[in-house]
Amino acid sequence: MLEKHGRRGELSMYDEKQNQVNIKELSEYIQKNHIIPFIGAGMSCPIYPTWKKFLEQIPYSNDIEAVKYVQQAFQCDSQDYEAIAQYFYERYAVEFIDKTKRTFSGEKITIDKINRAAFAIPKLFTGPVITTNLDHMIEWVYEKNDIPLPIGLADETGFLNERLSGFAPCLWKIHGDIDKTDSWVLTSENYARQYSRGSTKFIDLFCSVLQYRRLLFLGSSLQSDKVVFLLRELYKKNNNIRHYAILPEPDEKFDFYSEMSRLANLGIKVIWYPNGNYDVFEKIVSELVEKSGKSMEYPCLPERVQIVSEIYPESEEEIRESENVDDIEEQYNLGEGYAEGKGVEQDFSKAAYYYRRAAKQGHIKSQFRLGRMYEIGVGVKRNKEEAVYWLSQAAEQGDSSSQFELGRILLNKGQGFEAQFLEAAQYFQKAAEQGNFYAQEELGWMYRRGGGGRGRAGS
Repeated sequence: MLEKHGRRGELSMYDEKQNQVNIKELSEYIQKNHIIPFIGAGMSCPIYPTWKKFLEQIPYSNDIEAVKYVQQAFQCDSQDYEAIAQYFYERYAVEFIDKTKRTFSGEKITIDKINRAAFAIPKLFTGPVITTNLDHMIEWVYEKNDIPLPIGLADETGFLNERLSGFAPCLWKIHGDIDKTDSWVLTSENYARQYSRGSTKFIDLFCSVLQYRRLLFLGSSLQSDKVVFLLRELYKKNNNIRHYAILPEPDEKFDFYSEMSRLANLGIKVIWYPNGNYDVFEKIVSELVEKSGKSMEYPCLPERVQIVSEIYPESEEEIRESENVDDIEEQYNLGEGYAEGKGVEQDFSKAAYYYRRAAKQGHIKSQFRLGRMYEIGVGVKRNKEEAVYWLSQAAEQGDSSSQFELGRILLNKGQGFEAQFLEAAQYFQKAAEQGNFYAQEELGWMYRRGGGGRGRAGS
């Protein structure tokens, strides 16, 4: 049973008994292969920025008109991302396209950045997967699990129809692929073309999936967009539609009950977790794996990285070989090579060994990598104390990524103790001052809620 605590330690507003009912019901449908996952941008964090943060960073600092436009656009209650993207596309053209490709490039995907829950997707779901994401995170996870995943774009309806009938694995990227710019659905113009009745084959098939299949929304906010509009219209015609979503609870009580009503009118049953407490999100996914009878010794990680002890180096020959590597950068590069499988067979235990050798000598990137491996349990036994130790070593040397991770760990384990929230805010502040946008978002949340941010300011 999951603990029912909110982000700041207070009791959550959602009914945990109803959560468990929804988890049990969903797991039974998963067991029968009756669920299609719908993956949103939240599952690709922290590899990539949120779409809002990306758009905020588009204008040049000396382009006063564009800076003013984006500030005003995000101050509106209804933030129209499509219109903002359209504005930047028309203003910057090729530069907007190039920056989008660089930001969401597949080269940024590394094991230590992957959302742990993402590793459960190939274990939980043996059929089609639908996503609005341009990036290659899902493809990367399936590849690491040695599961072939054919890919189709929005207009390739025949591709999906074939696999739906046999419930075969495939990925339907309805908003395009980062490497195929002509497939992107980002701007108002793109959305109008994609979701107009002129796009009959796509609309008909997508509405059929929404109406006659059961979806699980993961990493999707389910706020105002074309998918939500279609769900609302379909539910008005057929109130037997049922989907599921795992979502963070809203901050305020009024917002929570309003959101419950809104989602119910989309035909969606929600499994809630405390806002910002991603450990609980991971536990929910792990519970689904367990209850649906899927085989995974350590939920949310691929079987091939279930290395839970530092066994390298093993032989005397390997010991002598490893001791010959004295250069700190070479040790780090060997760690990277083993972690990514570049030039050598992928081996996270060996990666951890070389990261540790460099980390002990003060190498910042190695300290961060090793800390993250301890945090998520890859190549080493999962150990939060070791994670905090190594991340602290890098943070003290000014590494903003380590500062952010430390703040996040302290925030999630705070359980209402003010000192930990103050310390978390201090780390977020240090990272935010270096331009770390994830830290800026967390710090902003704490100030708005009057948590650690306000306490820190008061001190």
